[in-house]
Amino acid sequence: LNNQLGWLRNKVYVFHPGISVNRWKRIDLEYGYQLQIIDQTSQQADISVVDQKHSGSIFYTPEKRHLFGLSGEYYSTKQSGQQESNVLFANFSYHLKPSKGKLKYKLEVRNIFNHSEMVRYYNSDISLVSSNYSIRPRQFLVTVSLGL
Repeated sequence: LNNQLGWLRNKVYVFHPGISVNRWKRIDLEYGYQLQIIDQTSQQADISVVDQKHSGSIFYTPEKRHLFGLSGEYYSTKQSGQQESNVLFANFSYHLKPSKGKLKYKLEVRNIFNHSEMVRYYNSDISLVSSNYSIRPRQFLVTVSLGL
């Protein structure tokens, strides 16, 4: 590092299960979890990071022409010596396909809780990188599409 010989030891543990349930006629559920534990030891510093991500969605179809969706992601990041970062993102959508005509309509609300920043970590052979992301503010989006 900077023309100096040194040593660095990384230990990375990742656990990433998920489940998808389509058992019911009108409801679809999905859930995923990711846990990443990074321990990095070097001559300069010892760093420990616990990074978690929960993601889930539910889609409900009360009848053939309507579809409601709610999806969310929860991020929790803790680096030794730093304040813990917790962020919850959620999106809502409603789809309508009228029985007559070729038009389809969709209403979306993105970033319901209006969070503006997120911190994520990445580990490589010689570094631990912290990335701060600026997030778009809450959005309302209406889409009209023509089906062929």
